[in-house]
Amino acid sequence: MLAGTSGFSMCINLYIQDSTSLQSWNDHPIRLLVVLPGQAPPPKLGDYSSQEAVTIQAAQRQVVLDMITTRGWIKNATKAERTDMHAYTREVINSLKPRYDGSANFLVMSDVTTLVIQALTKDWSRLAATMKKSIHNYHKYLKPQDNSLSPKECKAYMNVGKNRIYDSSQLHTYFLHGHIDGRLVMFSADAVWDTLICHYFADKLSPLYDEFLRKLLTKDELHMLSMVAVGVRYVNVNIFI
Repeated sequence: MLAGTSGFSMCINLYIQDSTSLQSWNDHPIRLLVVLPGQAPPPKLGDYSSQEAVTIQAAQRQVVLDMITTRGWIKNATKAERTDMHAYTREVINSLKPRYDGSANFLVMSDVTTLVIQALTKDWSRLAATMKKSIHNYHKYLKPQDNSLSPKECKAYMNVGKNRIYDSSQLHTYFLHGHIDGRLVMFSADAVWDTLICHYFADKLSPLYDEFLRKLLTKDELHMLSMVAVGVRYVNVNIFI
């Protein structure tokens, strides 16, 4: 995207601000499932028949695809949000059951929807892991070249660089954008594209690794770009800096 698509850029930035003041994994809208004392362990795919497992795996791919194409973040901070999340997941599973033999009588209980929802947290974890491999792309902006600086001076230098690349009003240095043949191209930073391609198109666990599902993408997906932007921002704030 060439510079000039400011409305789309603004939408991405608002999405990041709304979805990420990410200081820890627990701040993520879809929190990792934690087993508390006295609770039953989370369900596993091996707990179900082979026919049921196929349906569950298809539903897991579908909810991830929905997240990056139509629905975006699925929040579960309140009881109402958790109820809506499980209701949506149940609808996805029931819509897929007719496609698979032996699944017609598959009873979709909360343990099944929980197992499907886990695919979202696992996808987010893999996204962050992929992003870590591309973090070196920001070294040139944030790491001082002067090795004689004291730790205090080094931190001050990095803070200046951090403020510069996170200032969305400065398009030429904003952390999501890059330059091709001297022209500003939005969302073309090396870390963004490396993560986007590796995680969503080259990862065998991604729904877009499936060529049929990949054909459903007909345009630049706001939610998918936002997920990558969130991953880049999270890793920079919590791991690199």
